Amino acid sequence: LTTLKRLGKVPIVTADAPCFAADDIFCNYVSEAARIVAEGVATPAQVDAIVNDAIGGGGPLNVMDLTRGNLLTVHCQELMRDAPTGGAWFEPPAILRERGNAPWHDRKAPGDPRYDDALRVAVLDRILAVLFARTYFVVDQGICEPSELNWLTRMSLGFRAGLLGVPLLIHEQ
Repeated sequence: LTTLKRLGKVPIVTADAPCFAADDIFCNYVSEAARIVAEGVATPAQVDAIVNDAIGGGGPLNVMDLTRGNLLTVHCQELMRDAPTGGAWFEPPAILRERGNAPWHDRKAPGDPRYDDALRVAVLDRILAVLFARTYFVVDQGICEPSELNWLTRMSLGFRAGLLGVPLLIHEQ
């Protein structure tokens, strides 16, 4: 840890668990966004606009486009599904495999990101439910200290507040 600190890194000590603390939260966040699109609830452009407007981070599918991480998310979900605390809910959405690492957004013909309040509520209710559930799971399981997890989710996911502070952020809007 001393070497990491000397290099200017911020080490976070975590318990031994399938996936990293942030990956548990992030992969489930992406998977829920993919389910929302697969079910026809919202388009990728709408999901990303709704999430970014509410909590920042650019939106889950935009991040997938930047990292080409669809298949990595599938693997992360499989690890969580097969873990002792896992189950069928962690089954990766089929759309992630189907897309491979193809982008969610066509940069030459971007989708319409406009949304109404009803769609905003429908998408945010699902996204925030997953983000909070996985955040509290990581804390409850002792995988990461709450203060470190809050910092980690703010820095690695780009949210305007750490996930333990998001309820205050949403309330202020």
